[in-house]
Amino acid sequence: MDLLNTTEEKEAFLFRLLAIVSDEERTRLTPTLVKLGTVSADRALAQIFRRMEESNSYHRLQPNLEIEDVWKWVFGNWRQFTKAGETNALQWLFDEKWSDAFGTNKAFSELAGNLCGEGDWERLPDLYSISYRYEMASDTVTDRFSAGREAIERVVLTNKFASVLKKGEMRTPKHQAQESIRVAEFEKRLKCKSYRSVGEVVIRHSEMCRDRR
Repeated sequence: MDLLNTTEEKEAFLFRLLAIVSDEERTRLTPTLVKLGTVSADRALAQIFRRMEESNSYHRLQPNLEIEDVWKWVFGNWRQFTKAGETNALQWLFDEKWSDAFGTNKAFSELAGNLCGEGDWERLPDLYSISYRYEMASDTVTDRFSAGREAIERVVLTNKFASVLKKGEMRTPKHQAQESIRVAEFEKRLKCKSYRSVGEVVIRHSEMCRDRR
């Protein structure tokens, strides 16, 4: 690539290469495509990550600082290839293997704020649940993504967030998001043993059942 002089020459070479290599090899070309930065390169990246999303093959891009630019591209474009509600890209973006120095905690808070600001209530529960998966696996509570989680909770877990449903009314995306996040928060606290007594668990569960009616 360094021997090619113009962007057009580099783009032509890359696309000839993409046409003949395997999906795994295309994945290895993502840093070069990001660096190229053309409209056509962005389209190729979206197609590559669409295939990775469908096959859940993000393991081909192990988190490391050498692919920081790829991470930034996915962070800015993940909704292009997760329109059916897939979560593999989000899980990869916030994998615990990324160094904290890389800024994933700040990025999580930024994305949480963006989703709340845009009213994307369908994807917000996905982000919230992903933030807890390591704690659920280890039975311990950590500060990882805590600022972003708390920002989500301040918006969603309030009585004013979603109106009380009247008999016969359908749940809106807001109601569904609130219910999903309440359940995720309850399950996390239950598994991590953060409730002080069995009575507290029963009361919280009763409140959740009442809210679903």
